[in-house]
Amino acid sequence: MTGDRPVEARGSDGGGPGDARRNLLYARLMTLMQLAEDSAEIAYPRRLHMPDLNRQLIFMIGMYGSIISKDLATASGREKAQISRGLKALTEAGLTCRAPMGRAISLTARGRATFLEVMRIAQERDAQLKAGFSDAEIRRFVDLTGLLIDRASSIFVADEQTIAINPAQRSSIHHPPEPGADLPRAGLEEPSYRDLLLPWLQSLLTYMRRSGTTLFRREVGLSHFEWRVLTLIAENQPINLSSLIVLVSRDKSQVARIVKQLHASGLIDRRDEGRVNAALTLTAMGRAAYDRIVAISAERDRFLFEGHGGTDRAFYLDMIDRLTANADAMLNAEESVRSDKHPAEVDRPGKGRGAAPSERGETLPAASNMAAELRLLREENARLKQLLAEAILENSRLRETGAIDA
Repeated sequence: MTGDRPVEARGSDGGGPGDARRNLLYARLMTLMQLAEDSAEIAYPRRLHMPDLNRQLIFMIGMYGSIISKDLATASGREKAQISRGLKALTEAGLTCRAPMGRAISLTARGRATFLEVMRIAQERDAQLKAGFSDAEIRRFVDLTGLLIDRASSIFVADEQTIAINPAQRSSIHHPPEPGADLPRAGLEEPSYRDLLLPWLQSLLTYMRRSGTTLFRREVGLSHFEWRVLTLIAENQPINLSSLIVLVSRDKSQVARIVKQLHASGLIDRRDEGRVNAALTLTAMGRAAYDRIVAISAERDRFLFEGHGGTDRAFYLDMIDRLTANADAMLNAEESVRSDKHPAEVDRPGKGRGAAPSERGETLPAASNMAAELRLLREENARLKQLLAEAILENSRLRETGAIDA
């Protein structure tokens, strides 16, 4: 259950719009990783005060031991300019350094200490993510993930070099690194990245996203962001802009701009043009593009699981769904901890009003009051997002009509 938090839908046996794509690996993996990322944005800052990008770079450099910035961009899926800015900040803070007369980046002693703190938090989160799984299930899942990374990597290499796919040819950068990589560790007590699930899943998602970006631009003429927005509209139509912004989890102006581009290209329709926050639906051309996206995704899924029986695929997707449920529980728990900063005070049965309900003299939060307060905050947040989205579209409309200067 994801409560009232909208996320991309998981697998479904129904026959509604989007069910074909939702049964594919990428859609399910996106949902899982988005939930994990959302909870990480709450969990890490409580103990580690640094931007998410810098924390991720520390983690990756620590895993590889040393790595060049280009490979960091490939393994993380981020733009080179983002990586450069993050590395500059880390170097200025004395956390990273470059090899003399070389391009390889490694951690300083201070950076290594920060990496160990990141790893300890990651271990705690990993234990929550794996709750309810047997060791045998986790081993089988990780082994399959490694094989899927190899396959997805070969698609990435083929697309990057515009050559035919060769399953034996893959990128030199794996995230996490190859199991045989001999990285420096201070001792056996130092946590190992190889025991964590999320780095493996992030690697798989990164290769699938990068190969998909090339495929969909070539076959459908859409960027990664454009086809993701088009897909979400297709699977939730009719949908207004404010609801779409929540689903996409991106800057409101970016989403509004993409919606405007898709509308201008004839791929989506804005019903009730007189309304600022009109309902968005696909046109016939948009539906054809979406169907092509689903077909390409299904073909890629077949390639990824080629050589594996239907049992392996069913096991893997079931594991993704179970991990997604755990990731959702992690996010709910993090949100509850954050809301506990101002808990409501309640009386315990048998105690006088205001009496201490615990041996430590603490008051207990009222779960129902907290839940109601959280719902109100979410509703208010959604309302404010809608108002801003409407203002963005109204501003665009006024500029188009010449009512205000561009």
